[in-house]
Amino acid sequence: MIFFKPLVLFFLLLCCQYAYAQQLFESGIVYGGVTGGGFSTNTGSGTVVSNVAIPPNSTIKKAYLLATRDGVAPDIDVVLNGNIYTFTNASVISNKFISTINTWTWANSTIHAMDITNNIDSSVTVYSLTIPPQFNITINGFYSSFYLFIVYENPALSKLAYNLFINEQDVAITSTYSLVNFSSINNNNSVGLEMWSTFFCDTIQDGSYIDVNSNQLGLLGGAESNTIHSCTGVYSNFAHYNDSLFGLEDDTPDSLMSATDALADIKSYVNNNDTNVNVVFTLQTPGIQGGKLTNPIAALMLSYSTPCDTFSTTATAVQDTICLGDSVQLSATGGSTYSWFGVPIAIGSGLSDTTIANPLASPPQTTTYIVTIKNDSGCVKTEHIKIWVNPLPTPTNIITTNTLCNDSSGNLTVGIINSNTAPYSYTLTNLETSNTITQAQNTFNNLGNATYLLQIIDINGCSVTDTILINDVQVGCDVSDTLELMITIPNVFTPNGDNENDNFVIQIIGAELLESLETKIFNRWGQTVENRKWKVESLETLPLTNNQQQFTIWNGNTTAANEASEGTYFYIISYTTKAGETVTEKGSVTLLR
Repeated sequence: MIFFKPLVLFFLLLCCQYAYAQQLFESGIVYGGVTGGGFSTNTGSGTVVSNVAIPPNSTIKKAYLLATRDGVAPDIDVVLNGNIYTFTNASVISNKFISTINTWTWANSTIHAMDITNNIDSSVTVYSLTIPPQFNITINGFYSSFYLFIVYENPALSKLAYNLFINEQDVAITSTYSLVNFSSINNNNSVGLEMWSTFFCDTIQDGSYIDVNSNQLGLLGGAESNTIHSCTGVYSNFAHYNDSLFGLEDDTPDSLMSATDALADIKSYVNNNDTNVNVVFTLQTPGIQGGKLTNPIAALMLSYSTPCDTFSTTATAVQDTICLGDSVQLSATGGSTYSWFGVPIAIGSGLSDTTIANPLASPPQTTTYIVTIKNDSGCVKTEHIKIWVNPLPTPTNIITTNTLCNDSSGNLTVGIINSNTAPYSYTLTNLETSNTITQAQNTFNNLGNATYLLQIIDINGCSVTDTILINDVQVGCDVSDTLELMITIPNVFTPNGDNENDNFVIQIIGAELLESLETKIFNRWGQTVENRKWKVESLETLPLTNNQQQFTIWNGNTTAANEASEGTYFYIISYTTKAGETVTEKGSVTLLR
């Protein structure tokens, strides 16, 4: 397979570093072991068989089916030993990175994970994964590789620490990974370094050298032995238990890596009690074939004996499903220090504090929160919480028709809602009379001139609200003496203390015709922020300015005497004439500071 890319992109990778590297996704200590195996058809489809190794009488503690998605490929259904698993945006566990730069440059690539613990049988050691055909890969991208990672418990086995680091680093000529924040290593026994990658096509021009703590292990590249497809990349098929590292398929547990043998015992390259390992990948021949960069790392794994002992931890949430914009309390126990992160990060992880046991989470989308928990002995475990975020039932538009001559002929129609969370409940409340209508239809008819509060609730209980004004149009109506009154209402005021336009003031010509005057101000949620009434005797004593009487309706403060925020507010001005006729004016005013 030959890849090409513009030369400018090649130099871009030479000069630039990226924000993310490897993120600790799964870590723990177990009396038992860990095993894993990979599956890949590159851009193709078909069935790939991989072996794992689990000693008898073991109990599955945790199992993940992992996937690499290059680009923004659509959802995919894969079948593992008869069970169907669907990878979607909700299964993402990494932030976005560039996985290749060539003819197809895959930005927005991600690592995915499905927790399949309940579907794994410790007596089963052969797994068959069927990958369906994927279409329009040059436009959408595709799922290029999969990996099965299994942790098991067995009291008859010795103690083992395991760590799974997922990639968040863009592909580069030289990729450096500092694996940190894990339980200390006992290098008297095997220390397994395992990896999972894609597109390491060969060891002629498209391989990568791997170094551990400045010791070169070898040159990696080629198609794995359990697939007939080329350019699958390399992955470790391994097992680690009873202080021993075992190679499966074509992997060997020696101190080197070569071609598709992506497993190494690195105990000679680390010190006793180390808590960090540096791994460096370097392209074999950068610049060949147009300077392609096509050797992305998906994950690195460490397994080893440790002086740390097992310890209990938990991570919980008050609830695991919320509406967009809501918050949820997270809580972790069992450690002396805590470090949280959320993936994917869209507008930040939405955490109130990443270093406490019980942060408040306000995720902008469905997010997996991972907490690294460290006890007083410096031993490390991770816990996961997935918070599902349901969208809000926000309509594309709201269409209103005004009344004519106070005849209650107004109507309101809610437009299309694209959240796919039907059925919807529509509630409309008249803020003047407090009359409320709740219905399944999206149209309200026979509405009078008033300000209304509209609420839409979907099947998940998520809701949106909006304040709607139905105006009255006085065209062709009977003329009465109330029309001799002239009321001037501004549309903006600026309560900033400069003594200019600091108050919402209306001016009335002919105020002597009035018996009473009442004003109400509402915010966009229908809450009253001001309410005033004038009686006839006070109206008669108001001073005249240019033959007009001025009425200060609102000073810009809330009913709690706090400054109201900038924005649009709605008013209702009702007055009764001495002839006994009542008239209501409605509209909006903008508050600027």
